[in-house]
Parts: sequence; structure tokens; C-alpha cells
Amino acid sequence: SSELTWAVRLATNVTIVDEMGSEIFSGADLSGSVRVMPTATTIYTITATDDGGAEATAMTTVTVTEPVQAEVISFTAAPTNVDIGEPSVLTWSVRNAPGGIAIEAGGSVLLRSVERTGTHSVVQATSTTYQLTAFSSGGNAMQSVTVASNPSPPAILELDATPMNVVTNGSTSISWTTLGATSLEIFRGDVASGTLEYTAT
Repeated sequence: SSELTWAVRLATNVTIVDEMGSEIFSGADLSGSVRVMPTATTIYTITATDDGGAEATAMTTVTVTEPVQAEVISFTAAPTNVDIGEPSVLTWSVRNAPGGIAIEAGGSVLLRSVERTGTHSVVQATSTTYQLTAFSSGGNAMQSVTVASNPSPPAILELDATPMNVVTNGSTSISWTTLGATSLEIFRGDVASGTLEYTAT
């Protein structure tokens, strides 16, 4: 929207119309303002008239700029191959993106920002594709980058027994978490996480 403001003197009536002749204002106010919301560039004309019928006119133009589509200048990852647990830094540069940016992976939003340039560190367990979206009412822009995870030996992240101390014929619950494992064995079993009941003797 735009506000038209006027000030005249020696007039008894003021009229403002757009270039199509539609009346925006008509009255005896020698000064004032009126808000307009043109959908395209529009010329507005004000006419001030006195008691004798003499007129004075002036024009002003409100320019409407069409929204511009967002543009992704660059979206990179460094490094593009990582070991499990090693970070990779995503770097972006966009323009014409008044709505900011978002970075997603696997359907989840990892980051939202209004900065035109920036970085974001990610740590992944498997190869992952990251998508950058730059937002504009004139059209969004997207670009993706993939960070590959290098094969690595499996790791045992956690192995616990609850409780840690039991009496003879008592029981404890053993729980575990692994990373990068396709099978494991604790007495019996071949799953990557879970619990196992064990009775001490």
C-alpha cells in the first residue's frame, strides 16, 4: 500500500482520482492523506477547485514492483564425504529471498534463517541429501547437496545392566546401542538394539 498526502490552499473542494477516473477522495479538506493499494503502477491526479470554479491539478505516480523469483547462488557441503560422527559444513548464498531460507533433510527442517549467506554444521550416521529452499512471493528456488558417509567399523555406543548388582537367581536387564552394526551377539540374539533378560547364577 501507499499513502497519498496533499496540502492545498484557497480551495473549497479537493478531488483525487486514479488514471481510470475512479474517485479516491472528494471533500473540503485542504490537507490530508488517503491510503491506496494499487495492483499495478498507477497515476493519481488531485484537483483543487475554488468557489469561482478555478482549478489546480497535480499528479503523482505509485510504482508497483513485481515480486522477483528467489535465486540460489550456491549451496555446498565441505567435506562431501565424512566418517560417522564427523561434521560437514553446509554453506549457502541466495538473493531475492525476502522470506529467508530453510534447510531440510529426510522431510525434517534442520534450519530456518533470514540471512542471505551463512553456514550450518551437520553430523549424520548415513549418507544424506540436504535441500536448501529460498523463499520469495515471486517464486521459490531450491538446490540440493549430498554428503556421503564413509563405511566404518561398527561401534558399541552403550551397554548397560539394570540393576548392576543382583543376588543369586536374581535377574537383570541388559540394554545396548550400536552404530554401524548389522548384527551382534550377546549370549543369543542378532539385533542392533534392545534388551535381554539374564539371570545370574
